[in-house]
Amino acid sequence: MLAVCAQLSVVCWSLSVATVTCTESTVADDTGHPREIPLNFIMDLNQVKNFSELFTKFMPDINMNDAQKLFATTGFQNLNRQDSEIKATLIPKPAGCSVESQIVSLKDTDDQSLYYYPMCTHVNRCGGCCGHDLLACRPTKIETFNFDVIVLQYNGSGKLEFKSRKSVSVDQHLKCQCDCIIEEENCAPLQVYNPDECRCMCTNEEDRQECNDEYGLRVWNSTTCICQ
Repeated sequence: MLAVCAQLSVVCWSLSVATVTCTESTVADDTGHPREIPLNFIMDLNQVKNFSELFTKFMPDINMNDAQKLFATTGFQNLNRQDSEIKATLIPKPAGCSVESQIVSLKDTDDQSLYYYPMCTHVNRCGGCCGHDLLACRPTKIETFNFDVIVLQYNGSGKLEFKSRKSVSVDQHLKCQCDCIIEEENCAPLQVYNPDECRCMCTNEEDRQECNDEYGLRVWNSTTCICQ
C-alpha cells in the first residue's frame, strides 16, 4: 500500500509492505511553521491536467509505476475501509479555470411587479478554482449577446398584462485564466503593486519598523501603511 506518515521532520513513503523510503521533510520553515506555497508555484499547479502530470512535474522522487498503478486501482484510499465505502468513493475530475455553462438572470430591474419571459438563460461563463485566495478565474475574451425578452406586468387580479418587448445585453466568456484579485488600482497612496505576488506593498518600510519598535503601544496597518 502507499502510506504517507509525518513524524517530527521525517516523511515516509511506503509503496509496499516491505519497502519504506524516508526523506527529510521540507514542509516547515526555520521557525517550524508550515511553508506557504508560493503564488508562482500555485500558477504552475493550475496548469496540471491529470494525476500523472502532477506526479511527473511536482513529485519526481515517487516511483511512478507503483504510484500510478496504485492510484488507478484504489485512488490512494485507506485499505482498512469496508468494501462498500471504497466502491462509493469516486476520483474527482479537477475543476480548473475554464469556460462552463452557467445560469444568468435576464431581468435587469428590481421592479417586483414585472415578469420577464424568459427570466433566465444559459451562457458560457468562467468558473473553477485557482488554488489560492489571491487568484480568481476571470475572462480574457468576451462577446456580448442581445436577448429579446417579453416584459409582462402583474395587474393585481391574478393575471399578467403585456407591457413591452426588450433587448437585454448579456456577456458571454470565451476564454479564461487565473488572475490576481487585487489589482494595481486597488493600492493605497503609500503602496506599490507587486504583480508577481498579487499584493499591494507598503513603500514606507522605515515607518513600519519604527511602529513595530514601540512594543505593542501602536499597531502597523498594512492596508493603509499607517501606524495606529
